[in-house]
Amino acid sequence: MTQIELARAYLRLVEDRLEALGVFRDRKSYANLRRESQEIVELVLKAALRASGIDPPRIHEVGRLLEGELDALPEDLRVEADTLIGASRELRKDREMSFYGEVDSVPTESFSAAEGEEAYRWAALAVSWLQRLLARQGPEAGSGSAGGGQEQ
Repeated sequence: MTQIELARAYLRLVEDRLEALGVFRDRKSYANLRRESQEIVELVLKAALRASGIDPPRIHEVGRLLEGELDALPEDLRVEADTLIGASRELRKDREMSFYGEVDSVPTESFSAAEGEEAYRWAALAVSWLQRLLARQGPEAGSGSAGGGQEQ
């Protein structure tokens, strides 16, 4: 399997996950929106690195690595890439708290509706951005599954 084939597989995964985020939105499950959005953004950034021929490290936040590759991206995608790098950093901070919580902080009570919606918007932007990035790699880039970057 090539790096670009793996990047395309990641696209399919994040398209499916974005669609699943609708359940968390409907249930007002903001901790789950933060956690799952973090995973979407993480996979998107790793897919972008793979599409650039880079095998990403097995860590949750690879924004710094993508920052070094911004010049290799099409100019019209760089601004959004910068936004996604910031989103990745922000969501990474919440990764454990949104899943496990702490003795003095329950995950289901730790995140507001605004924080949940912010995470959803970042995830939707990330999926749309990756679709556009991979579309430039050739016609087989997008999987065309439902929910691909559309607000629900």
